[in-house]
Amino acid sequence: MIVMKFGGTALADGKRILATAKIIKDYSAQHRLICVVSAMKGMTDRLYAVIDSLKNKQEKKPFSLINEIYQDHLQALNEINSGPEAMVVKRELKNSCDLLSMFARHIQGGQITSARIDYLVAFGERLSCKLTAEALKTLGKKALAIDAADFLATTKEFSKATPILLKTEDKLVDAILNLTKEDFIPVITGFIGFAEDGCTTTLGRGGSDLSAAVIANVINARQLVLWKDVNGLYDQDPKKTRRAKFIAEATYEEAEAVIKRGAKVVYLPALEPVRDKEIPVLIKNFNQPKAEGTKIWRGVVRKICLVHLGVGRVGRELLKQIIKNQDYFRTQFRVKFEFLALLTSQGGVYNSSGFKNINLKTFLKSKSGWSVLQNQSGSCQIESAQEILINLPPKTIIIDTSASEKTAGFLIKALSRGHIVVAANKKPFAGRQNQFEVLYRAGGNRVLHETNVGAGLPIIKTLKNLLATGDRVIEIKGCFSGTLGFIFSKLEQGMNFSQAVKEAYDSGFTEPDPRDDLSGLDVARKALILARIMGLKLELKQVKLEKLYPAKLANLTVKGFLKQIKTLDKNYKTKHEQVGKKRRVLRYVATINYQGCRVGLEAVEKTSDLGGLTGPDNLVSFKTRRYNKNPLIIKGPGAGLEVTAAGVLTDILSVAGGYHE
Repeated sequence: MIVMKFGGTALADGKRILATAKIIKDYSAQHRLICVVSAMKGMTDRLYAVIDSLKNKQEKKPFSLINEIYQDHLQALNEINSGPEAMVVKRELKNSCDLLSMFARHIQGGQITSARIDYLVAFGERLSCKLTAEALKTLGKKALAIDAADFLATTKEFSKATPILLKTEDKLVDAILNLTKEDFIPVITGFIGFAEDGCTTTLGRGGSDLSAAVIANVINARQLVLWKDVNGLYDQDPKKTRRAKFIAEATYEEAEAVIKRGAKVVYLPALEPVRDKEIPVLIKNFNQPKAEGTKIWRGVVRKICLVHLGVGRVGRELLKQIIKNQDYFRTQFRVKFEFLALLTSQGGVYNSSGFKNINLKTFLKSKSGWSVLQNQSGSCQIESAQEILINLPPKTIIIDTSASEKTAGFLIKALSRGHIVVAANKKPFAGRQNQFEVLYRAGGNRVLHETNVGAGLPIIKTLKNLLATGDRVIEIKGCFSGTLGFIFSKLEQGMNFSQAVKEAYDSGFTEPDPRDDLSGLDVARKALILARIMGLKLELKQVKLEKLYPAKLANLTVKGFLKQIKTLDKNYKTKHEQVGKKRRVLRYVATINYQGCRVGLEAVEKTSDLGGLTGPDNLVSFKTRRYNKNPLIIKGPGAGLEVTAAGVLTDILSVAGGYHE
């Protein structure tokens, strides 16, 4: 449901009213509508002139003014519809103006109270409402003129009444809303309401905007459209200065500030009812109905630019999740993500305007997807991300889902230029100690790498929070590899070691080279990163490490390694059976304390927290000064394309939420 409001300038004469009706008709083809109208241009001032003549005891003047008002409305009706079918409205106009004359005669010579003034000036909206409804009927639409004094409840403050939303809601839903379901377009008087005793009240100059906003609030409208004689909101009055700058989008608060500075396009009190329900307001020009106008809503959609390094399995899954949820991100976070560049180790493609979603979808589905991106207008091939660094917009997010040690230099340069890094790739953070320090020194809180340890589990965040709140870590212990957890769970189910490794690889649990997992190097890197966050200064070679395969398998291709690993099946079967006799199970465990780091195979009790792990679940135990007797434990899936990509996306969304503004 959309509520539309037209001011007096849009209803200046019969031709303008017909043009307004045409706008309404065009919108009604796709939306259910309620329309709110002001009096014809200048009519409220003329009705106040009637009041002034009554106050000045001018005997004939009030009635000549009322007759002129009638004649102008009659002329407008003839411009709208001069046929016999307009006779009903013609009689209604005559009756309304006769009633106005009778009322003027009744109060002539008496006291001109605020209540009487409100009753008299309300005739402007009542007359224009009938004409607008007739114009819609002339264009073939079903329309009904409705007096807001029948349902819009207000306080008894004449000429500046305040709407009472709850009382209005009860009456409005019953009286009007059902009409729209029958393809009627209700045309409602703006500016007017009623007090508790039934007296007609008015909402003040500009009050038709407020009437429309109140109606939008009580029916939970999808949008309020205010039709004006300008293209939208400007930072200054465009009629007074050429320097006025157009505002395409603004929050309610920003719009309020602009209006208070003098850009009186919208009646300021009208913002409150729509802000309460977060109903978007669109200001459009009735002279240029196809122009975009200004959108006032809870937040402007910000464009967040992304450069993606390493579009492998995790990278493609991340891309898929972002594309799938773009509409949700726009609504929930008020952001739109634009991929400017996608890169692999062989090079990539760049487009300064961002790749279209439809082309990114094709890229994910098709083997020839790269060519689709390259052929998009404005795209160019690049050999490395270094080529485009100088051209990136401020606060671009650099996503690193590669498995390369070589991205560290680029990440540091990007951070030094004020960009943001979100990395699943742990190698830059597990490289040389001084490199780790430079990354953090260059980026600070603009470095997000939660998925370095535990995929989507909040392990790094928890450690940082413990330290930030003054706790002291005594020891971190756990199974940091979902891949190895998966493999050893399969051994417990009777599967051969080689089969378990192959299944983990096919399921996306392993690194691109599964030896990164089986060497213990992946776990060692994770342990090293946690140790460094704790404050330890360590190099990777200082982590005590137990490999799960012999040196003779180290130099094979990945394919060759997966074939030769069968030679290890007997050894692991024997180990599993031996520890099983002692009610223990095999786990690959990392231990971190201030004496250093150790990662290797351990036999743990079946009933322990580590022994109870199944599948790719990780478990990390933080023993700290606060959590001493009962360590703080985080447990959950620690591997897999979806959870890892979702973890990266969580970091990206934390940026979108404004934490790194």
